[in-house]
Amino acid sequence: MKFRVGEIVGATGGRLVAGPPEADAGTVCTDTRSLGQGQTFLALRGERFDGHDFLAGAVDRGAACLVVDRADRLPPPARSPAVAMVVVENTLEALAALGRAARGRLTCPVVAVTGSCGKTTVKEMLGQILIRHLCGRTPRASFNNQIGVPLTLLDAEPGDEFVLCEFGTNAPGEIAQLAGIARPTLGIVTLVAAVHLEGLGTVEGVAEEKAALVDAIPPGGAAILNADDPRVAAMAGRCRGRVVTVGLTWEADLQAGHVIQTDRGLYFTATGSAGFEIPVFGKHHAVLALAAAAAARELGVSVADSAAALRTFVAPPMRLAVEEAGGVVVVNDAYNANPSSMRVALDLLALWPERRKVFFSGDMLELGPDSRRHHEQLGGAIAECGVSRLVCVGAESKATAEAAVAAGLAADDVTTLPDAEAAAKVTPEIVADGDVVLIKGSRAVHMETVAEVILAGRRALGARPRGDR
Repeated sequence: MKFRVGEIVGATGGRLVAGPPEADAGTVCTDTRSLGQGQTFLALRGERFDGHDFLAGAVDRGAACLVVDRADRLPPPARSPAVAMVVVENTLEALAALGRAARGRLTCPVVAVTGSCGKTTVKEMLGQILIRHLCGRTPRASFNNQIGVPLTLLDAEPGDEFVLCEFGTNAPGEIAQLAGIARPTLGIVTLVAAVHLEGLGTVEGVAEEKAALVDAIPPGGAAILNADDPRVAAMAGRCRGRVVTVGLTWEADLQAGHVIQTDRGLYFTATGSAGFEIPVFGKHHAVLALAAAAAARELGVSVADSAAALRTFVAPPMRLAVEEAGGVVVVNDAYNANPSSMRVALDLLALWPERRKVFFSGDMLELGPDSRRHHEQLGGAIAECGVSRLVCVGAESKATAEAAVAAGLAADDVTTLPDAEAAAKVTPEIVADGDVVLIKGSRAVHMETVAEVILAGRRALGARPRGDR
């Protein structure tokens, strides 16, 4: 979305200190590494960075306009006479204002996805479906916060047929703020679970935060809700637009039936449509796929066409990614973890009944005062699902180890380690030929390190195709 300098001043309430208001300011960029000639550089500040440190570099790269909240850091106008300069109160708030301005130029549907689990997967699924049939914008990576959502809107063009946003949160009011910027016409809520409890307090607090997306849907819009989650289903009464439910339950408007998970993918049927065949793992993906298909149907794409588009779907990295190398099956689910997603990952191990099951279990973070209880419950579940070897990583996971032993797992088969680096070092002595290895933990624990070491070592022995036993 391109702006003139005066439009940036008007949208942000800033003060023009150099350059004419009628000058072209191009599109908005917040990273000088990707800044192009004629763009506007907006200098964001964070705990570990300050965009004002890169103003000179922005000028050297051909920036047409600089937006700052530290006027003392601006280069002298005489040194860069062709560069417009705008001073605002707060550059993060200015970015939100520009996102709202971009949204105001759009006439197409704006779709927003949120949920404790599965929102990125739904976003990727829906993007893959829509891009086959419509011209539009999807977020880069997980652009799901107060920076990413405005940037997604700023990437859009007035002629786009859809814009897809992802809404994340870890504190009350954030979804409402993002909805105020994006003004979605179609909302999807995937699941409510015990996530970010340090900021949101309780699961009920999580539900209330996610429901802010449903509250924002206008009359004439629609909400896609997971009928299998009572807390999500209850949001229907808050929607001013239409409600479409998806799920495994017969009460869902779009129901997944005959769900079959194999070691090659997921198969299921949808109400009144052709079957789905998706190369993903975890039966919960059936509901996520139906959420994407229901949203696509609202934009004119048939469920059958959605099923066809998802035949080649590739799940986002580190989300139940299955790879066999050197005789070992590695299930890399290291992107994040919470009590609900841990249970889903453990259930997947049943796909390999003949293999010894090894679990590298990292801390589940941001669970607040109930953290120990959740980790203890996980330990009991691990013991019940047939895990033979357990490696618990992080301080919180000591409770998981203790509970697993109390539930019957042999103490000699349980190891506790301080971090993922230490866990990676012990993989050669723990992982053996024929094992299936599940690796999961919260993002900050970086459990992917363990997966990378196992796969690298096993590939050195000679990779084999998945399923060639």
